[in-house]
Amino acid sequence: MKIDFDAITEFNVRQPLSQKSKFNFIPDRTNWQFVKNNINILVFSAVYEVIAIPLYYKLDHRGNSDSQTRIDLVKKFVNKFGKECIGSILGDREFGLLG
Repeated sequence: MKIDFDAITEFNVRQPLSQKSKFNFIPDRTNWQFVKNNINILVFSAVYEVIAIPLYYKLDHRGNSDSQTRIDLVKKFVNKFGKECIGSILGDREFGLLG
């Protein structure tokens, strides 16, 4: 069975979008250690009330992300939903330059 992550993302965005016109978004990178393996995840999430809903991610990303990788995640969202629903993009110092 193949999971359609784009369809899940669309559902996660369209449901709240019917109630709000703009959202805040958070790019983040985290590192988990499983046994002796480091698992790096770069994620682009939407803030809805008091929770962050992961929308797009890139697995096994080594170290700090570069600007182009972060821009690509934002572009993936904008290409699907448009830039009109973006209120702001909030990130820590790693995400200071999105282009």
